[in-house]
Amino acid sequence: MAGGAVVGLAVMYHLLGWTVLVIESGGGCGGRYSPCPRGIGTAILLAFAFTVAGALLLQKAREATERLLRGHRFTAVVLAGAVLAVWPGWLGYQWLRGPHAELVWQAAADRPSSVRGVGNWGVDGAVVRGRTDGLTSYAVGDGAERWNLPAPARESVCRMSRGTADGTGLVGSGRHGKPCATVTAVDLETGRALWTERAGKGDPHRNYDAAAGLAVAGGLAVVAETGAGTEAVTALSLEDGSRAWSRKAGRGCSVSGVHASDSRVLVVSSCFDGHDYATDQDDERTADAAALDPRTGKQQWRAVLPVESTLENLSLLSADPAVLLVDEEDERGTAAVLALDDSGRTTATIPLAGRTESLSALPEWTTGFPARPVLRAVVHDGLFATAVTAPGDDEPYGVAAYLLADGRRVWGTEFEEPVRSLAVRGDELALVTGHEYGDRSLLHILEGRTGIRRDEGVVLRGAKLEGGAEHLPAGKGMHVFVNSDGTGDHRPALALR
Repeated sequence: MAGGAVVGLAVMYHLLGWTVLVIESGGGCGGRYSPCPRGIGTAILLAFAFTVAGALLLQKAREATERLLRGHRFTAVVLAGAVLAVWPGWLGYQWLRGPHAELVWQAAADRPSSVRGVGNWGVDGAVVRGRTDGLTSYAVGDGAERWNLPAPARESVCRMSRGTADGTGLVGSGRHGKPCATVTAVDLETGRALWTERAGKGDPHRNYDAAAGLAVAGGLAVVAETGAGTEAVTALSLEDGSRAWSRKAGRGCSVSGVHASDSRVLVVSSCFDGHDYATDQDDERTADAAALDPRTGKQQWRAVLPVESTLENLSLLSADPAVLLVDEEDERGTAAVLALDDSGRTTATIPLAGRTESLSALPEWTTGFPARPVLRAVVHDGLFATAVTAPGDDEPYGVAAYLLADGRRVWGTEFEEPVRSLAVRGDELALVTGHEYGDRSLLHILEGRTGIRRDEGVVLRGAKLEGGAEHLPAGKGMHVFVNSDGTGDHRPALALR
């Protein structure tokens, strides 16, 4: 019977091992960018070991029982042993494979093939994906399309608010070659457009990301209006679009971005004195951050930012606490994450590049969402957590957290594969690792305050994720991922549990 059990294990591990190798890796794996499915190498080695051991055991058993068991009786004993080995063999195989999440659903590929994702919102029981021709809502449970809202005629979606409030999100659109100046408030439960307004001239090139010009909070839609004579921040009623207040930018200044919370509207403005054509030199450039009362637009505080040249990158990571990613065009200028307290005082300056590591909040990949450029950094519980790249590496193989109170590095965690996304899940951080063009992605859960791993990593089976995919934890063990280019093998939205 022992020989039958070992032979049964051999057959089982051969079938499982080779089948998984074909399904998950196309029949071959190995190397940095195409690691083998977890545990499969060991399973296949065990299959061959069980084959040899089983053959030897059967031969010895046959010789020892030749007089007692003949013909069908011997075969029956062997089969009984094989059957008895199935359950413990399956448990052993599952242990080798480790924890995993299975694909629950995936949306149909995008059509037409020219569309691309702009941004996403995770709302109760649904994920809303914005693409250049409109918005689509998918049910988290089964991926069913709940509603679709086309963009206005001949206009393309070009910006989205970073968050939502009261079940409402803001989306901006514009005609070809024209400003992104049409702002629409959308009921995310029904997909109904609540109101549509024009937002100044709306020059999209003034915004460093497609979420910088729109924000929602406290029953208000906050819009950065840009263009000749219309440099201002305007608050509109989220319910009907009526104007609540407006605050103009200073002379020679433009609104670079807005973010909002229930207690604060954060505005970053860039100012430029002009160009001296006699010397062919640009005059002084400055930038400042201001906190406004969301109810009245009254200034709470203003802080001059350490900027003297054009801003190459600007991301408003959080309104309360105020956290900014600032990267000047001047290579010796400010390139750091800045944290400001409730009086506008800078409490932390975290350099984007240092001697021991570089912050990799911004992606290097070409795919991604214009309205969600920062997918590898979060502000959470008094910390700024981000993917980091060590000297000599070309991708981030770690995550580090810095204290907003003083900029100190409080923890760091390394991984075997590059970090692709980082998201908040309650008191924890959820991150995905894997090579951009690889076949395997793993989900890791970290304790938010300490960075301690909760597990060894959950294999996301069947998930094809592009480099700039956004991760939206959906609760009850469900994880939704959204790809920017959903026209091919990378589906626009998918969920695993």
